[in-house]
Amino acid sequence: MTTKKHLFYGTLRKGHENVSRDKTYNYERFGSGTQKYIKTLRIPGYKMYDLGHYPCIVESDNNNKEITVELHEVNEETAQKISFMEKGAGYLSKNIEIGEEKAIIYFYPKELINKLQCQDSEIKSGDWCS
Repeated sequence: MTTKKHLFYGTLRKGHENVSRDKTYNYERFGSGTQKYIKTLRIPGYKMYDLGHYPCIVESDNNNKEITVELHEVNEETAQKISFMEKGAGYLSKNIEIGEEKAIIYFYPKELINKLQCQDSEIKSGDWCS
């Protein structure tokens, strides 16, 4: 079975129950049986914004900005479903290097943050689940 590595920072992260914000919805929707948690880490070069029911990230020119992500291995079918969901919500994707491996991350273009007028909702800690 083919798998892909993904970096999750919002509703696809595991084990962050907070019923009022429904943070585990997408993790449970895609099922823990279709993805394997590898580790939690912080990566530089991104800013995170709270959009209410889910976060978004944008690339930052400041490498001192970091976000908390989980590295997961996802089967091909689930990877396609996640891609459809994320791209349908306006996210772009790219492969980034994590140590000696590559992983897919979904992010918003910077222009969209201005359009959504959510600059004031930056999550300074870089961790939506904290």
